[in-house]
Amino acid sequence: MNQNLAAHEALELHELLSLKTLCMQKEISYLDMAQDPDLKDLIKTNLIEGREMITELQKTVG
Repeated sequence: MNQNLAAHEALELHELLSLKTLCMQKEISYLDMAQDPDLKDLIKTNLIEGREMITELQKTVG
C-alpha cells in the first residue's frame, strides 16, 4: 500500500481498479461484436485510455 494513502483511500482505489478492469473486459467483447468502423475506432481509443488509467491506478495503489 502506498504510504501516503489512508486505508479507506487504498480500498476505494482497489475498487475503482476492479471496476475499470471489468469495464475494459466488456469493451473488448463489444469490439469483437461491433461492425461499424467508427464504433470500433471509438472502442479502441477508449481501451487505450483505459489501459493508461489502469496503469496510473496501479502505480498509486502500489
